[in-house]
Amino acid sequence: MSSIEELLKSFADKHSPFYLPPGTRGPADENEITPNYTQPRPSTPTDQPPAPAPRGPIDYTKPLESWSSVQHNDWSEERQRILERAKGQGWDVEGGGAVEWPIAWGETDQFRHVNNVNFLSYFETARLSFLQALSPPLPASLVSDILSGQNIGFVVKSHFVTYKFPVTHPDSLILLSRPHSVSPESAPSSFKLAHEAWSLKTGRLVSTCETENIIYDHNAGRKAAFPEILKAALEAKQE
Repeated sequence: MSSIEELLKSFADKHSPFYLPPGTRGPADENEITPNYTQPRPSTPTDQPPAPAPRGPIDYTKPLESWSSVQHNDWSEERQRILERAKGQGWDVEGGGAVEWPIAWGETDQFRHVNNVNFLSYFETARLSFLQALSPPLPASLVSDILSGQNIGFVVKSHFVTYKFPVTHPDSLILLSRPHSVSPESAPSSFKLAHEAWSLKTGRLVSTCETENIIYDHNAGRKAAFPEILKAALEAKQE
């Protein structure tokens, strides 16, 4: 088909930008503006966005599902493998020693992976989750004091973080926690927590952390003796 024939055909195609309805004419010169008669093409099923998956009624007694649990159910095999491995190595994954945490897009940086500083927040989340799980046997009042920084609790003395593999969004981490070196002779008011962070997307160990904590009297503003009930609870969880 010649270019002239193609142009004439486009004048008759109502979806063409050159469409001219019967009885109308095009511009007489380059300065004349004619109306745009083009009609939009009807949409086809392939043009429509996919319908959202049906969701059941909200169960107000349970947390809402996150994007990670809805969109990334294919991580279930890695989750099982990581947790079974952790149990085999003595991590108390069913007693507060494991928590799953989704990565936020805003936690990545210009290198397109999670910025290293965020891991301190992840391990803090793991640490608090672990301590909350100590009640029982710890009295709820003692756990409340520890978490709110009142009366006898503890403060962090140091962190030692190792970065083993980059984490990219989207992903969720399995964060593991367990105590060791509880009230040693050289530092009777201290204990340490070991942490590991595992990526569900890659199935890899991405970071480790060792935190040294000091028993602290918040009212007096100084180091305190180790409460026996807390020491016993931590020793029971030691590796």
